[in-house]
Amino acid sequence: MGHVSQQVPPAALPVDARGMIGNMKTAALVSLRGPIDLMCYPHIDSPTLFAALLDQARGGSFAIAPREPHANVKQMYLPETNVLLTRFMTGDGGASYST
Repeated sequence: MGHVSQQVPPAALPVDARGMIGNMKTAALVSLRGPIDLMCYPHIDSPTLFAALLDQARGGSFAIAPREPHANVKQMYLPETNVLLTRFMTGDGGASYST
């Protein structure tokens, strides 16, 4: 997964600009920009809780991301796990979180 500016609408990101996380009951798509763009809760066949991927204006999302619009963002799965690590790097510093 590469670098993507936070200015890009969710639907405009390529499919490989998202990681999938889940708990064996539901799953979510985490954008390279940081937000969860699509999630059904509490089960995979439940109504969507976040659906910005389908409707940016009304779908909603949840994000942990820097305010810097041009942050470098990388995602990777920790080796041999389903743990998605998202790392943000800006001129002022960096942060990362695992889901």
